[in-house]
Amino acid sequence: MNKKILILISMLCSLNLFAQETTVAEAEKPVAEDSKISFSFDFGMETSFNLAGHDDELAFDSFCFEVTDLTFGAEVALLDNLAFSFYFAAPMVLETTAESLIPVVTVAEVAPELGVGLAFNPIEDVTLEFGLGHNLTFAPSSLEVFSVDAGLLVSAAVSYENSFFAINITDTLNPNWRMTKVEDYKSFIDNELEVELTFDFFNFIKEDLNTGLWVYNDLVTDHFFDDKDNYSSCSIENELFAGLHTAPVEWFEAKAAFYGDFVVESDKDVKVVDGRDTAGFLMFFEVAFSYKNIGFAVSYNPVFYTVNAETPEDTSHEILAAVTVSF
Repeated sequence: MNKKILILISMLCSLNLFAQETTVAEAEKPVAEDSKISFSFDFGMETSFNLAGHDDELAFDSFCFEVTDLTFGAEVALLDNLAFSFYFAAPMVLETTAESLIPVVTVAEVAPELGVGLAFNPIEDVTLEFGLGHNLTFAPSSLEVFSVDAGLLVSAAVSYENSFFAINITDTLNPNWRMTKVEDYKSFIDNELEVELTFDFFNFIKEDLNTGLWVYNDLVTDHFFDDKDNYSSCSIENELFAGLHTAPVEWFEAKAAFYGDFVVESDKDVKVVDGRDTAGFLMFFEVAFSYKNIGFAVSYNPVFYTVNAETPEDTSHEILAAVTVSF
């Protein structure tokens, strides 16, 4: 009898221990799955080498080393389609030019930025972003270059893609208020409209060739205002690329296109400022490679002719290498 009681007690204890272990294991899973905070690091670097041609001779013009992206960020998923983000960025530009008596690389500009934002996806192919940021710009080599800006950011992006056709449209509105007075304006409104279109007509021959027409247009408009909030000037720059692209494998893409660049500046009376309206005709070639979180691209941009430039007969050649890392 005593043996039966002991066996029964032992079985109950074993079941109790098993139940406790199972409860602990199930309680740990939601903690990992419900983690709504993520951290990120993005690094981007470009190195450009410029040659200028005059009287049928090519000569060194400038070498520029630019940290285009150095961003630490954190994101909190508030809902499935709503996220709050915080970031700190510190891009910088280093360069040397042919005008330098001593060929040394100088820090031309540093522009640290601190900001917060909200990203909302009402539907799968639409993204809305709202942000607030502070930007500091200064040049260690010149005490005259120093500014602190505070600004808002409102962005809307729409995309569509199928086996042959893809389009991406992004419009970003960025009002900024200058907290320091160095320039001849106190505030400005920046608006950038980007449109990218691909039509992979070679996919009709063989699926997944991902080769065909590529068009990209970037229109940037800046309106400047003085201390009394009166309109003072406007600048418009439009870049248009039209050509071919191919991305037959996931880790490789190449592009070849004609490239047009148009810049115009007007005063408060909406009259074009003399010498501030130029147009350039260029070519654009690029090969890009990617592996997991790392990307590498090399591009070559020869400038054949510019309209209304100081020396329109001159040509220039830019070779640019870019590296990106994201975690």
